Amino acid sequence: MFSGCASHKMYAGPAKQDSYDTEMIKDQELIAISGYYHQGGWLTPGDNGVESIYYALQLAAEHTLKNNKKYFAIYRPLAISDFDGRGFSSPEEFRDICIIKSAPVATALSKQALLAHAYCGTTQVLTSYLEIVEYAEKPTQITSYDAAKTLQMIKDDGYYNDEYSKEYKTPSSLDAGLMGYMSWWGSRRSDPREADDVRGE
Repeated sequence: MFSGCASHKMYAGPAKQDSYDTEMIKDQELIAISGYYHQGGWLTPGDNGVESIYYALQLAAEHTLKNNKKYFAIYRPLAISDFDGRGFSSPEEFRDICIIKSAPVATALSKQALLAHAYCGTTQVLTSYLEIVEYAEKPTQITSYDAAKTLQMIKDDGYYNDEYSKEYKTPSSLDAGLMGYMSWWGSRRSDPREADDVRGE
């Protein structure tokens, strides 16, 4: 009923064309990331959703390296967009603000059902999303993340996932097991209120 029992589902590939909503990115260079971390019952978001956002960050770093690139920058969500001057200087700063500081007190499921601010606009119910741009060389005009260092941080933190994942063909056809891509895209992806909330401003 809920896409079988594949516990950690993902999509990492071309973003939908509607995502190209500024002139700051070139056609075909935007990558959509969806990371769903399932643990226990189908409504259990693991460790309050923390695994899902670590998993999405892992997928972003791995996809970058797979494409023979070294760095990636976050285009959306707007709350932490490197392209809009809201990026972080390192994956550790991302972790400290968007995972540790922004984690909801209750479970991610109950918090996200209320559309509460959590995880810097990345997470919708049980799944975390990013849209990124990958680079062979470190960009100078925007903040970015070293993909190899990002993976090492995830491993050091004890959240690296090497279990089975299911890859979907397009971000617009994600099944119910990923719960919320279109909802995230239409709300938290570009909600300016999310950006105001990230650093408690």
